[in-house]
Amino acid sequence: VEIRERGRAGRLSVTLTENGSTGYQWSVSQPGGLPAATEQITPGAKPGDAGTHAFAWNDLTVGSHAVTLIYKRPFETTPTSTFTFTVTVTP
Repeated sequence: VEIRERGRAGRLSVTLTENGSTGYQWSVSQPGGLPAATEQITPGAKPGDAGTHAFAWNDLTVGSHAVTLIYKRPFETTPTSTFTFTVTVTP
């Protein structure tokens, strides 16, 4: 898991391991007041290998934002994994 905030532009990125060939995928469950994330999925090197799913948020607003990402198959209601973090943006 990688969390990065860069410079004054207010950019935050999170990259998680994902194996889309199994049907599981990460998604934003609770955006915590952040704008919509841009997403980039990078598949594994070979079929069945895990890849990554990157989320990026730009133009963050000042304040504290609790974000929850969930890992599940689209037809399931209960995630197999949850990743929650809080980012605080100061002026």
